[in-house]
Amino acid sequence: ASHGEGDRSGYLEVVRNCIMLQRCLVQAMDFSDSPLLQLPHVRSVPKGAPSFSEVLKSPEPSLLKRLGNFTEQQVLDIQSFCQHLPMVELSYSVEVNDEAEMAEGDMATLKVTFTRTNLSDDNESAGPVHA
Repeated sequence: ASHGEGDRSGYLEVVRNCIMLQRCLVQAMDFSDSPLLQLPHVRSVPKGAPSFSEVLKSPEPSLLKRLGNFTEQQVLDIQSFCQHLPMVELSYSVEVNDEAEMAEGDMATLKVTFTRTNLSDDNESAGPVHA
């Protein structure tokens, strides 16, 4: 039986789950933890806190006050983290070598590409890791 494009959509979910698992392992976070806990100096997420994407787009002190009372240095740490956090675009393809169609039992190759979108060109470095 031939597999259509609809059957390939499950691969994306597998890749997303692998990324989530890596976050859990590397940052000692649970699947249900708020992404805001990745920010330095954030130990809990209060009610009415901004979203992770809001903080990444504009880590201004007025917005960060909704997360907690941070010192000037802590605000700078959070802003530095937001600048260096990888913004990635994920693309993937599933292929069978030398065949146009995929059939049951075929050996498939999954190609995953991550592109950092917050770097201006291929030669730009992200700088030191914030750890």
